[in-house]
Amino acid sequence: DPCFHYTVLDQAWRASNTTTKFKMCDRNVKWKGWYRLFYKGQSIQMPERCIPSNKCGTHAPLWLAGPHPKRRHGVVTRNVCGHWKKCCAFRSTPIKVKKCRGNYYVYKLVPPSACYLAYCAGT
Repeated sequence: DPCFHYTVLDQAWRASNTTTKFKMCDRNVKWKGWYRLFYKGQSIQMPERCIPSNKCGTHAPLWLAGPHPKRRHGVVTRNVCGHWKKCCAFRSTPIKVKKCRGNYYVYKLVPPSACYLAYCAGT
């Protein structure tokens, strides 16, 4: 069950309120398995709304284009969008999402379609 076997992803630059000079790209990350998002030690989730360009430590922040699932839905597939000039300028590879007991989510992240795209963590 991915709710018990995930990697913690706690990188402050991923926060939706973060603007950095250096632009990160998740295309070069070796994504393996499931991830749970944190911000400064607090469990958070991916945003479900358009995030402005140049936030989340990258040029085109990736956000979840669809609602997070309820627990009864199990593992769902969701589209991911990257904002650049328009909200869904980049349609990246879909990811899997699961809601876990304890009210948190885990994500099966994959390399995005281009640089500079990075997964966003809402604050």
